[in-house]
Amino acid sequence: MIILALFLVFIYYWASETSPSEYQPQPALIAFSFFYFLYFFLSGLQVKYGYKKFKKINSFMVKRNTFSSIFVSVFVAIPFLYEIKCIMDWTFLKTSLQLFDWFKLFSIYVSSFKAKIQQNATLDTKLG
Repeated sequence: MIILALFLVFIYYWASETSPSEYQPQPALIAFSFFYFLYFFLSGLQVKYGYKKFKKINSFMVKRNTFSSIFVSVFVAIPFLYEIKCIMDWTFLKTSLQLFDWFKLFSIYVSSFKAKIQQNATLDTKLG
């Protein structure tokens, strides 16, 4: 694939010029080929090393503090953002759950996160 891209971008363009001895590649062609080869290089590294085995459901739900609580509340309140995240997670993760079961699982996870935040807040007020 890379050889075909190299042929199409440089050699075919060079042959189509009126005077091949004065061939100067355009900066756009150089930039395009650089990003194209960079894309293939990064894809090759991804194939070599693979994906992470496990993914946390949400990195903001790992720590239980006020900032995380506010962030999760805002995240769930924004229309369709919660649904898009659930659909993307369900699509890209290996799971045997159906899509709507995945929605239920994430909803339970958010509810338990909020309950834990509320429990920590009540303990802080009783102790402090």
